[in-house]
Amino acid sequence: MIQNYTHQKELMQARLDIKSCETMLANIISQGTSCSPFETQIIVDKAKEVFCIGEHSENGKLEVGQMIWLAVEAKEPPGKPLKECQMKRVIFTYFKPGDEEVYRLYGLEAKRKAQISRMTKGNQE
Repeated sequence: MIQNYTHQKELMQARLDIKSCETMLANIISQGTSCSPFETQIIVDKAKEVFCIGEHSENGKLEVGQMIWLAVEAKEPPGKPLKECQMKRVIFTYFKPGDEEVYRLYGLEAKRKAQISRMTKGNQE
């Protein structure tokens, strides 16, 4: 078979697709549960929906150092069982590129204080 640029491009794209997180999850599910490819894809799609990944993301893609966190709504009273509480998805920023600069200039303690401050004040919406 003669390999041309288009064929090489297709091979490269297929190789990149294999390395995606979605494909890795599908492989783990199919190997661990002996699900068919059809069932595996349904599970992967449902996981993407539940965890707001890909096309189910609320604000596009997450930045490096961010994760989606399920938090109890602020209006919920204390002592109420978690099963009965209204939950809200929030984007939790654990790490920001500026944290490295704070660490370099002021040390580990200052970096941790900046992170804690950002996590507690920045996620109070």
